Amino acid sequence: VPHIKDRYRALCAEYGYSVKHIGMQTDKDLPEYLSAAGRKIEWIRGRFQWTQSVRVDNAFSDIGRKFYSTSMHVPDDVHRQVIGRLEVELKQQYGDLAVAVEIPTEIQVGVILPA
Repeated sequence: VPHIKDRYRALCAEYGYSVKHIGMQTDKDLPEYLSAAGRKIEWIRGRFQWTQSVRVDNAFSDIGRKFYSTSMHVPDDVHRQVIGRLEVELKQQYGDLAVAVEIPTEIQVGVILPA
């Protein structure tokens, strides 16, 4: 759930740990990288879209178990404090964490071609 992961990162920063995002930062990173390698990319977008139902408790549990790159390198003491605060905030926001939220989802296909 993107907004839960965003809040996790923000809370980590409040505790003095800047979460490093692993991988591409923006949509522009890949074409720039491929261009430097003598390639280009053609995108197929807008064809594979759906709404995914995700339970808040499952998303929170995954962050708690450090399943995501955003949480796997956070020091354990910071992680415990952030998870504690995040749980309180989520319970205030949703009440029962077993509630599902709808997340718009899309797969974009990139075809890599010679430049």
